[in-house]
Amino acid sequence: MCLKSANPSTSIDNTCFTLNRKTYNITGAETKCNEFAGGHLAQITSTELATYLKSNLWANFGIPNNMALYTNLRQFPQSAADEPDKGYYYVMPDGSKSLAANPPWMTYQPIASGDAGSLNQAGELVAVSGANMQWSICQYDCSVNSAWTAWSACSQSCDKGIRSRKGMMYDTSDNCNITAIATPVYQYESCASGVRCK
Repeated sequence: MCLKSANPSTSIDNTCFTLNRKTYNITGAETKCNEFAGGHLAQITSTELATYLKSNLWANFGIPNNMALYTNLRQFPQSAADEPDKGYYYVMPDGSKSLAANPPWMTYQPIASGDAGSLNQAGELVAVSGANMQWSICQYDCSVNSAWTAWSACSQSCDKGIRSRKGMMYDTSDNCNITAIATPVYQYESCASGVRCK
């Protein structure tokens, strides 16, 4: 379990999942995964993960059988005129999204009236209205990177050189149990000034 969490929780693959037992619509739920740094609504990408969460949350914490839990799965675009082209995406707190390829939907899901993905007590994703007031499941990856600094100047004023930028990695250790000291991390890439050396 994610020992620092005040909420029912479980962990797998160095990722902590916590249950938010307050009811919100999807927009409100997206802002409530803030118990640890880097939190977001859970990204359910496989049947194995869905089954694990079902076994370790519903079975252990007595979640009501009719309570589905919001995940970060959303339908876009959200205009009725775009209905033939709608798709489901995993949405992150910064607004970035990636197409959900084969999420573990329940049979006959998603339904046309839903626009948000929720995990049900059977460990399957169901499409629900994002206006529903329901609980949610949060995900905290146990290694969190801070924002990167700006790229440094190129190491060469002519031809090719190297530039770098720095970030900090906060390793919250096994299952988000303890917060360790921040570790600097660096990225490097080649750069060119466009001027040839003489």
